[in-house]
Amino acid sequence: MRAQAGDDTGLTPKQKLERKKQQEAQRREMELQAATVDLNKDRGMAAQRKQVRGQAAHAAAPLSHQHPPTPQSSGRGPAQAASQGPGEVT
Repeated sequence: MRAQAGDDTGLTPKQKLERKKQQEAQRREMELQAATVDLNKDRGMAAQRKQVRGQAAHAAAPLSHQHPPTPQSSGRGPAQAASQGPGEVT
């Protein structure tokens, strides 16, 4: 015969301890599940904010501030070309 939940009468001390351990394990499992759900919500919200922030920054950037195409022929950037002295040939 099995005792109903919450009714410890008729159980041996060993059985009571086992029941208590089971209840604690169930409670802990529920806490972990709730924490996982909250974590997943937070990650989803952060991803949405990041996406919106990226779209807003991209849409707000004027064309003059976008990266210019990289030079293909010289292999040197503007800073390196300007650092050459007069009369130096590449």
